[in-house]
Amino acid sequence: LEYLFSLFIFDYLQLKHNLAERILRGMYLFGAVILCITAKNYHDLLNISHFIIWPSVIDIQIAIGLIIRHLGKSPKRERARLLLFILSPFLITVNADFIIKTFLNNIEVPYVSMYGWIGTVIIFFLNFSFDYQKISSRLEYLNTELKNEVGEQTRQLQEANNRLEHEMQIASEDMHMAAIVQQKFFFIPKEEFNNWDYAVCYEPLAQVSGDLFNFFYDEQVLNGISLFDASGHGVAASLVTM
Repeated sequence: LEYLFSLFIFDYLQLKHNLAERILRGMYLFGAVILCITAKNYHDLLNISHFIIWPSVIDIQIAIGLIIRHLGKSPKRERARLLLFILSPFLITVNADFIIKTFLNNIEVPYVSMYGWIGTVIIFFLNFSFDYQKISSRLEYLNTELKNEVGEQTRQLQEANNRLEHEMQIASEDMHMAAIVQQKFFFIPKEEFNNWDYAVCYEPLAQVSGDLFNFFYDEQVLNGISLFDASGHGVAASLVTM
């Protein structure tokens, strides 16, 4: 129990054992196991406990010291405080066993620390359950908020798309009107010119164009034709043309 107790504290506080600590704890655990296995009967086993309990108490005090050291301004202080609360049943019963077995020298009373360890495990799992419930509720809340946020963003995007489609429709209608107005400035003569045949094909790349043509004539006499191409394209070029 004491061996697991120390490992539990190190793991919960996210600390690492160095090599020397691993060797010492391993040797202590191995020695305790050998002493228990070689005991002839239960009475001898209880007598051997006097030799085992002192190193256990020392190791427990070291582990508790780690918890106390992190109770201050350490980043792990919240975990240390919670750990001290969770381990309180085990710490109380271990000290009770130490007093009963060492100072009162009563080897007939069973170890109560195993019940303290059970209490610690129960408290730990209850705390774990509460934390899990909080996390689950938080995730459910975030999931709901995420759905609402996605729905709101989708609605805003749809509204923006609708506005854009409306504006594009208006722009298209305006551009079509501009093309009609521009083409009204291009006069194609109805007359037949002496010695000339002509035909006009005017197809802008866009609805409005930067191209310009004009005929100069006097009755059936063609005096000249002008062709221009404004730099650029689209609306800008068509404005220069106009």
